[in-house]
Amino acid sequence: MVNNGWHRNNLSGKIPNVFDRLTNLQTLSLHDNNFQGKLPSSLFTLTRLSQLDCSSNQIEGPLSDKVAFSNLTELFLEVFMHIQL
Repeated sequence: MVNNGWHRNNLSGKIPNVFDRLTNLQTLSLHDNNFQGKLPSSLFTLTRLSQLDCSSNQIEGPLSDKVAFSNLTELFLEVFMHIQL
């Protein structure tokens, strides 16, 4: 799987910690839902991810210190994001 879109689906709760097996994932759209809490640790292992959109959710907490986004060119963390760098 290269692209995954869970955007605008009225999803809520925590983002599931299931991304470690999606090693070829390049684009992930989670925007415009009702996700809450921290970004899952498995998300930070996606070395091929080039675009991540988590905007318009209620994500909070610090970013992991094990971020492996070496190919990330677009990161959207706006609206209701409370992230500590």
